[in-house]
Amino acid sequence: MCVIRCLSHEKCCEASYDISTSICRLDTSENCCVDMEIVDGWETFKTDIYETPCTGCVSYGTSSYKFSVDSKSWADAKISCVCLKGKFLEAETTEENNFIKAELNTMNTGNDVFGKKMMSIAGGFLVPLKTKGSIRLVDLSTGTPQRPTEITTGSDDHHWFYHRVLWLDMNGDGKKDAVTCRAKKSLLGSGTGQLVWYEHPQTDSISNPWHHFIIADHSDTFFDITTLTTPTGTNTVIVTTGFFSNQLKIYWTTDPAGKWTDTLKIKSRVIEEHIGHVFDVQIDDVNNDGKSDLLVTSNGLSNTAVYVYEIPADFRFIDSVLAMNILTFRFINSIQAIRS
Repeated sequence: MCVIRCLSHEKCCEASYDISTSICRLDTSENCCVDMEIVDGWETFKTDIYETPCTGCVSYGTSSYKFSVDSKSWADAKISCVCLKGKFLEAETTEENNFIKAELNTMNTGNDVFGKKMMSIAGGFLVPLKTKGSIRLVDLSTGTPQRPTEITTGSDDHHWFYHRVLWLDMNGDGKKDAVTCRAKKSLLGSGTGQLVWYEHPQTDSISNPWHHFIIADHSDTFFDITTLTTPTGTNTVIVTTGFFSNQLKIYWTTDPAGKWTDTLKIKSRVIEEHIGHVFDVQIDDVNNDGKSDLLVTSNGLSNTAVYVYEIPADFRFIDSVLAMNILTFRFINSIQAIRS
């Protein structure tokens, strides 16, 4: 009856019912939508309060976008969007999709890394005269983008090109470090690559030296990071591609504290090496079964394709890893085109 009273009241935002005293309390301070939870013996019916105007939103075209870090189911996320007088995002154009991806990348290099809004730029490419790449950080917190600050300033860092940067605390010091794959190729020689991470300086100044640490060779272009659960616990994993090595690989650390500083504790498995030049990988629930999958592209003159790999219950063992290719789709297209 308590929740019915709240639902029937136009301004009820929260209803609490004490089972021991049968007392119902209504909060009518705002207009909002219903959510439910049990706290300290009270059955509490909460709501998401409307925000007008949209605070913390970013604009693109005629629309405003609000990004939330709350963990919710697909259905609950849709309800929350309605409660905020919006709708769950479905990108309608390639341009909108690219804007969303760029904004998410900016957020990933933002407040949770530096305490302010930043953007990371990975540069360089395979073609002649473009192979001297870099990773640069741009301060966006002042409203006017500041001059980029390069973090790949080591004597060996300029001989590589970089495609992507993701952020993860690799040494357990509480600061997120820059994780990347890098590649190089001479004009006539073969190509090679490395999975590396750059240590976030202990001081807050991003202009201080960022020292790099090599995790492994042969991973050269794109990669993605996620957390996977096994029968014995949870592991943060890095899935990498090898354009030159033709390998799709997965890395994890056996360090009890989750650190990546001891290479002897870093393990890896080859997931695939028979689909040609493996170019990009992104981790998502492709078949909507509630489990993460690998969305992978290969690049070649005769076998350009997109593959989907289901991740087995325990990715660490060879038999399980080889079972990753039980679900494979082929498209003559790219990840970006599918996501659009």
